[in-house]
Amino acid sequence: MERELDAMRGMKQRQIRIGAPYSLFECLLPAVVREFQDYFPDCEPVVVAGDSRELLPRLAAGDLDLAFGLRQASPDGKFFLPVFRDCMAFLVGPAHPWSDGEEPSAEAMAGMQYLLHARTAETGPMVADYFWKLRVKPRDPVVVGDMGSLSALLRTGHGVGIAAPWVARRELDAGRLVQVKVPGAPIERRWGIYTTDYREPSAVEQVFIELATFAAKLLG
Repeated sequence: MERELDAMRGMKQRQIRIGAPYSLFECLLPAVVREFQDYFPDCEPVVVAGDSRELLPRLAAGDLDLAFGLRQASPDGKFFLPVFRDCMAFLVGPAHPWSDGEEPSAEAMAGMQYLLHARTAETGPMVADYFWKLRVKPRDPVVVGDMGSLSALLRTGHGVGIAAPWVARRELDAGRLVQVKVPGAPIERRWGIYTTDYREPSAVEQVFIELATFAAKLLG
């Protein structure tokens, strides 16, 4: 790949416009952008935050070159290039009754208040479908978009967080949060990069996609 990158450094693409949800700003994009700029110092990455409802129309309109997002059933007029998969997990503070490692019962799950870390429109319905398949009717989850705020709330011992472990990796590694074993099939999400169907990604954009795919393997 190094020889290919050396050949591409002389290309004249001066800007790459990328849309991405807020969670990837925290954990994935900084490393990808830094490495991309090492290879292409004359190509400016312009990164726009938003969820798929905002980013995909901008991609279709030509305002973006690439857009990160979750896989949709029928993203009309767009190609989806898979980057990584994750599974949502239940997270609690060390003082929470569920932190003992035991799998909670359906009755306990139904009576709990859930705090959902989700800034993508697709995640909420996935969580609702998970509970429906278990025949559990929980309270409506409270959406907490900021991981710091979610962690602070969970450390009080009240409520159960629903988030991807890679978003909470620092808190989990430090023991400030505990991942809970839960029943049923996992809430799996498929992340990727959307491009439009009216043009192929440029060689420079393809390098960005490959860098993102490699960095995603390190999320853990």
